[in-house]
Amino acid sequence: MTSTAEQEFTVFYRAYAASLWGMILHADMAPKQSELILINTLTRAWQQRGQPPLPDQPMLSWLLGLAQEEGLPTAPLLPAVRRVS
Repeated sequence: MTSTAEQEFTVFYRAYAASLWGMILHADMAPKQSELILINTLTRAWQQRGQPPLPDQPMLSWLLGLAQEEGLPTAPLLPAVRRVS
């Protein structure tokens, strides 16, 4: 990554990683599995940054969808999502 790309990724990471991590932790999975889902989700989102989510879809919602594709179960997230909305 160039320094500009690194700076952009840092901004992206700081904006979304903590919130996404909190949602992943609500799934109560093994730490290694949780870490892999976070890493893979952020990597995919960064690679797809030229293809943003739908205009009316919040970024965190899009990231959660990617996390589910990476293996994040949805059932444990429902109470946490309701608290956030």
